[in-house]
Amino acid sequence: MTRNQYDIEEIIRGYAQGYFLMANEPGAGLAWYSSRERALIPLDDPWIPTCRQCCSAIL
Repeated sequence: MTRNQYDIEEIIRGYAQGYFLMANEPGAGLAWYSSRERALIPLDDPWIPTCRQCCSAIL
């Protein structure tokens, strides 16, 4: 894939409609994908659980 293969306006329109670009496999280029389930991930104060925090809820 060349650097200029995708137009930034096209990418923004795709993201606004719920599509995203993702590689299928190394060297294969990018393809458009969508998902029925979407979520927003807060970036201001992210919380990433450690194994101990996850496992303590189960035990």
